[in-house]
Formats: sequence, structure tokens, C-alpha cells
Amino acid sequence: MHKDHTSLSKRDQATAHFLASIDQFFQSAFEQFTNMAFEEAIPIQTSEESGYFVVEAQLGNVMKEQIDLEVAPQALIIRVRDEHEFTTLDDQTEAISYQRQSHSRERIVNVPFPFSEEDVRAQFEAPQLTVFISGRRKTIFIT
Repeated sequence: MHKDHTSLSKRDQATAHFLASIDQFFQSAFEQFTNMAFEEAIPIQTSEESGYFVVEAQLGNVMKEQIDLEVAPQALIIRVRDEHEFTTLDDQTEAISYQRQSHSRERIVNVPFPFSEEDVRAQFEAPQLTVFISGRRKTIFIT
């Protein structure tokens, strides 16, 4: 015998709502995982010009505050963070659900020489991030 939703007791309704919210949580998490697994890497182009190693990254529709640059041994790490918060009110059950999504993409760019933070200069004009790394390579004099 099947009960329709209106004839359920308050406890049964609460249990059904709880189970539905758990199901929604796992469906949402699975969708996020699937989207992240097939997402493209950050497209970059590198060149060397006038004593600089230049990295041009196409970041899409992001704001400067979402971008992190990190110096690693002979590598530059470009990271883009994206965070969203959602609040939903179910008029039928009067339940409020809060969702927060946090997502990050990153690209590691190998640099052909050692460098430090002081050697890096960056500028961002959406959608392109341009990073200049000073190539202060020293030629060794041989006697």
C-alpha cells in the first residue's frame, strides 16, 4: 500500500525530507566530481623575450582576486579559485538548504632556470594573465 505525501505523519515527512536532502547532497557532489574530472587545464603559452620568460594564461571570466600565483622550485603555479553560495527555500516543506561550492583549477608551468618571488611580475587584463619572470642567468667566465 502506497501513502501519498500528504497523508504521511510529521515524523515520516521529516524522515523523507532528510533522506531527500542526503540524496541531493550526493548527487551534487557526484556532478561536481564529474565536471572537475573532465575540465580543461588552464591554457597557456610561453616564450622568452628580452631577458624574460613570459607566461600567458587564458583564465576566462574571472576576477583578479580569484587568482593565486605561487613560486616553486623552477616552476610557477597558477591557481584560480571559484566559490559560490546558494540558499534555497522549499515553500512546500519550509525547509531551508544552504549550499557552498568551492572549486579550484591550477596549472604548473615549468621554468627553464631557477628564480625567486622577486623575479616575478604579473599583470591581469581579463581574460589574460601575463607573468614575466626575469631570467637573470649569469654567464660564467672561463679562464
